[in-house]
Amino acid sequence: MLTTFALISYETLETISQRMEVVREYGIVRYTLVGSSGPPLMVLIVAIILLFVGISLFRKTRWSSMMIGVAVMIVGSAVSIPIPSTAVTNTFELIFIFSLFLTQRDLVKIH
Repeated sequence: MLTTFALISYETLETISQRMEVVREYGIVRYTLVGSSGPPLMVLIVAIILLFVGISLFRKTRWSSMMIGVAVMIVGSAVSIPIPSTAVTNTFELIFIFSLFLTQRDLVKIH
């Protein structure tokens, strides 16, 4: 819980101190921070924590769905895909969410 609070506080302070601009892509309007590059630090840390949790679950239960889902999301978001749309990243996030669903379903079965 302390990690969550620290990450939220950090990202809030980081975002408040920067200027935002409107970006229009493929008929969609979104806001982005001026001069920012790459994913926010909070996203990276949460992804790493979830990867460690997925690896731990795999070692204890042999369920690989969460570990694979997080890995697919991380690799898919890091690799540049030559498609003129950012929706591909959303596909990797959808795969990750589905892996969380599978993991939760398996955990409920044993309890």
